[in-house]
Amino acid sequence: MLPDGARKGEHMTSADVVRRFLLDPRSYLKLRAAEGPAAVIAEVEGHDAGAECAGSEPLPPLDAVDLVETHLSLVALVSDRVVKVKKPVHYEFVDLRTLAARWRVCEDEVRLNRRLAPGVYLGVVPITEAPGGLEFNGAGAVAEYAVLMRRLPCERTLEALLGSGEVTPAVIERLGCLLAQFHAETVPVDPEEAAAWPRRMERNCAENFHETRQFLGVTLDGDLDDFIQRQTQRFLEAAEPLFRQRIAALRIRECHGDLRLEHIYLTEPIAIIDCVEFSDRFRNVDTAADLAFLSMELGLHGYHDLNRRLLESYRAASGDKHLARLLNFYRSYYAYVRGKVVSLRLQGNGPQGAERSSLLDRAQRLFVLAGSYALGLPRPLCVVVFGLMGSGKSTLARALAQRLCWPLLQSDAERKAAEPGAPPPAAEAIRAPYAQGEYSSARRNAVYDRLAEHARAYLAAGQSVVLDATYSRRAWRREITARVREASGSICFVERRASEATIRRRLRKREREGRSLSDGRLDLFDAHRADYEPPDEIDPTMLLRVTTEEREEAVREAESFLRRSASARWRGDWPEGGPAR
Repeated sequence: MLPDGARKGEHMTSADVVRRFLLDPRSYLKLRAAEGPAAVIAEVEGHDAGAECAGSEPLPPLDAVDLVETHLSLVALVSDRVVKVKKPVHYEFVDLRTLAARWRVCEDEVRLNRRLAPGVYLGVVPITEAPGGLEFNGAGAVAEYAVLMRRLPCERTLEALLGSGEVTPAVIERLGCLLAQFHAETVPVDPEEAAAWPRRMERNCAENFHETRQFLGVTLDGDLDDFIQRQTQRFLEAAEPLFRQRIAALRIRECHGDLRLEHIYLTEPIAIIDCVEFSDRFRNVDTAADLAFLSMELGLHGYHDLNRRLLESYRAASGDKHLARLLNFYRSYYAYVRGKVVSLRLQGNGPQGAERSSLLDRAQRLFVLAGSYALGLPRPLCVVVFGLMGSGKSTLARALAQRLCWPLLQSDAERKAAEPGAPPPAAEAIRAPYAQGEYSSARRNAVYDRLAEHARAYLAAGQSVVLDATYSRRAWRREITARVREASGSICFVERRASEATIRRRLRKREREGRSLSDGRLDLFDAHRADYEPPDEIDPTMLLRVTTEEREEAVREAESFLRRSASARWRGDWPEGGPAR
């Protein structure tokens, strides 16, 4: 029911009038002068807005207004405040054509976002008719409603701070614990709605696949789309018992629904804004799905270690033992949805020139990301790229990890990562004869052990990973296979091969340029080749041998192999009795 003073007729103030009103800094003078009374701003627990109005510190001056338009709102950024007005739009997922609908969504936005951003959402303010135009909270008929917010510093978003060094493991672990607490305290959905979760995911996926047909050959590769659809269908069929366990454990809850990097502010306390207020369907989800959206964002931008720490801290705080088995499915789903949304912006008279090219690239990257997460079904996948020194394995491993947006673990980097406080190895230890110094059996075993442990940690957190090392001994290959299985992961091997002439040429160039991370040298090659044990113990369905020297072709071969081997990775993985533990 609309508040007193709200107009109930069909006539509406035009969007242009509202836009001009929001763009005029003078429109906000009365709002700032009156800010604080309960008639204007709903009371916020622990925040005395009236004291601010009459207090000792002067209010910041009103300057030019920045007006940002989204698909649902006009957002005015003015001084230290944000004013959001809903547009009278109608989409499949929301109908805001009436004033009553826009008022309800404004009220929901304030109520729901106060859960993770207390003190930021100040209330709902009426925009009323006045002589000559509009005003905030006047005596005239209500023309619109606006959400009033404190303006948070844009330089404090997680998106802005990533890469600055300020987002430390401790900070991201704190965020993981905050989200676990939020999910524990938020409301479980109605039992009947929760029971429909598996069917809802099936419908959502089917709708997505239908709606993206128009983008095949434009932003979405047909073979990639076929693979994503097959993997999605396999998961939905096999995971029915797991979904039932989620429902019984009350894991389907009223969540945030849009945990983007730009919505998270590393202020004190941490504030998370802009939840999905307009649709129960998008907000009432599995808590693992809510977390997966943020995890997908971190993975897309290459922050794999922080991503792992986020997932580990959340799992420890929430006790969610099924998290790792669900993340790749939900991340693939959300990456696909994002790819679809970006593709839709390219339709009709959409952006042109450089902006269009940027959107094309982004949509393609998101669909590839959806496919890379689908590769990690039904279990997170460890891809071991191995072979002789100089064979090109590190180049292939780097390119493959970059293509898939997966963490890359390299034996050369692990070898050079000295223990805290330990001096770097002496030059003579590095230049020692084969199997001596830094490359003695004991040191090499230690490096492979640490590499396997790092891989296990990523897989246990639900993240697929690429490993780069010679893995020249069967014992090392068997050990990494065992460690992967301990972490409930799957494993594939890609052996990089090259002719002896090519390898010798590369090793001579490496020594001449001196820029390689590897210490492999031409004078060690013969002994290394003699020491190399062929991978005849590996299941042929899990092994690819790559001989092409062209990097992009090698990456395509490896990615195609990983898709083909997906069927074998499903066999016996989730028996009829339920998901494997």
